[in-house]
Amino acid sequence: MIPKPFFSPRLAAGIPSLWGVCILLLAGCQGPDAQQSEAAANLSEVVSSDTSDTSLTLEKRIDALTQEIKGSPTNYALYEDRSLVYYKMGETQNAQADIEKALELNPDGTNLYYLRGFYAYQNQDTATARQAYNQAEQLGSTNPEVFYQRGQLSFFQQKYEEAVADYRKAAELDSLDPTYPFAEGFLFQRTGNGEAAKEAYRKALELNPQFDKVLLQLHDLELDYFKDPLQASGYNDRVLERNPEHPVALYNKANHFYRTALVHRQSGEREAYQRAANEAVVYYTLAINKEANFADPYFFRGYCYFMGEERLDLAMEDFKKTLELDSTHVQAHFFLGSVYEYYQDLKSALAHYERASAYDPSFTDAKMAVKDLKMRLK
Repeated sequence: MIPKPFFSPRLAAGIPSLWGVCILLLAGCQGPDAQQSEAAANLSEVVSSDTSDTSLTLEKRIDALTQEIKGSPTNYALYEDRSLVYYKMGETQNAQADIEKALELNPDGTNLYYLRGFYAYQNQDTATARQAYNQAEQLGSTNPEVFYQRGQLSFFQQKYEEAVADYRKAAELDSLDPTYPFAEGFLFQRTGNGEAAKEAYRKALELNPQFDKVLLQLHDLELDYFKDPLQASGYNDRVLERNPEHPVALYNKANHFYRTALVHRQSGEREAYQRAANEAVVYYTLAINKEANFADPYFFRGYCYFMGEERLDLAMEDFKKTLELDSTHVQAHFFLGSVYEYYQDLKSALAHYERASAYDPSFTDAKMAVKDLKMRLK
């Protein structure tokens, strides 16, 4: 019988913590650009209202606009309209070319400069985007997206004061869009100002109480900055009440039970540990079923298997799956090495301990395991 690893001496200092977990692919800690503003979301609606999303209809719209342009070659608005249709079709080069032509015909068009900046922004041409937004501002643009997107550029270039100023300018121009205070809150959270972040997030929630990304960021803020798991769970549960299948909220719920299990484990309460670990497994599985391409839910589910009942077979599967998705996952290498060690496959165990140590030279448990197994394999 495989010995239970519930109180394994080797793992006493190697228990993985969740306090620093940031779920990137599922949007729990995405940057503010991950939340498209309402104005940007409505950009394609500028295209004629009778235009559907089918490529055939869009091509007909392009043909019609092209004919109109032949009859009115100096009408900049026709180039602007065709640019938007090209953009909707994914033909960004043609979209940009039409905006440049429109600007030749109307060099003072603030919306044209916004579109030039928007297309450049989408293509990660930050210099052109900033220049275009600056020109739109100089011409008196009142489009909040000009300032919001310029703020985004400043955020990713770590020009935080400029970013905050632009987010606030966008909010002045459109006080009903919750994206702008959300972006400001995310910036403050990223830079360690938890109180300011909470205030900004609350402003966003006043505008939209069902703004999932705000609720999820507040969950992370309460955990990481204010160290209040109860408040954090409350925000997360608000997401699950409305959307019981939200993958990030399911993952957060699993983490709640995982943390509870660790508390019981550290106090030696085996049965209470197992109950909490089982709940964690349920929610990690639900999260995986909704988003199967993120490593951490597999890892922590595998850890629950590993530290509880004798399910090292399932733990091994989950650790391997973790490494398929993230080959540099230090803890997955370490605990997969532990499973191999329990099965007395010491060469495989050593290989994973060595990788864990290589990816994180400060991981002393891995270094000790490498030293120990090398001695045993002599």
